[in-house]
Amino acid sequence: MRYEIGDMIRVRDDLVTNTRYGTERCYFIEEMEKYLGRKARIIDIDEVENRVYYLLDIDDRNFHWVEEMFEEESVNLEMATENELMGFLS
Repeated sequence: MRYEIGDMIRVRDDLVTNTRYGTERCYFIEEMEKYLGRKARIIDIDEVENRVYYLLDIDDRNFHWVEEMFEEESVNLEMATENELMGFLS
């Protein structure tokens, strides 16, 4: 598991609708398109049969996300310095 609860991530802006991502084979669907390129905080993690799904604060926990759907850069809010956090948020 790469990310933790509290990490700030950015959803990739190049995700393709009706495409599966990750070893979890998680679908990116049309209803998720409005989150492309958006920053979000991981608020929970579901582990189902050795598969890891992330729940985000931007979609009211409606969708499962996998790490391949996120840009490489992330920040843990509890451990980030002010400069790291400001850089991520800009």
